[in-house]
Amino acid sequence: MNITAARAGNLFAALSDARSAANDGNTDAGQKKNLRDAAEKTLRNRMSGLVSELGQLLEDTDPLWLAFGLNEPGATNLPDVADSLILTAGGAGVVLADWSDASRATRYRVFKQIVGVDATFVSAATVTDSDYTFTGLLSGKTLKVQIIAANDAGQAAPSTAAEIVVP
Repeated sequence: MNITAARAGNLFAALSDARSAANDGNTDAGQKKNLRDAAEKTLRNRMSGLVSELGQLLEDTDPLWLAFGLNEPGATNLPDVADSLILTAGGAGVVLADWSDASRATRYRVFKQIVGVDATFVSAATVTDSDYTFTGLLSGKTLKVQIIAANDAGQAAPSTAAEIVVP
């Protein structure tokens, strides 16, 4: 192998430095995630307060709801809930999602949650067809998926979540 004690010492020091750098990076990422999660909680609380206050000030069909980027509480032309969500294993790290077309839906918001990684559902894509292919997933992890049907009037309630172990 022709490795001298000096060369072995240098390699050990390089490996030790790399491990320390990786640990520092993981610590930094964890701290940033905690800050992000706290900011998200604050934002959700403030948005909830805004919606409550708007509910006191606006009629249920007032177009100002849309100006705030919210659904009109009195809207009657919302899409139906996307249902019959089925997840199918593809190749390694690939999962196919398919669901029934929802009446009045012009698009679908696809949300995913990787159990043990994501605290809540996160947006994966917005599509116009009633199917989506997830790629680049970590094999062996449990994937949960929800679909929200939407149109220009707003969005339906989320579908029932489906889950699968990523191949």
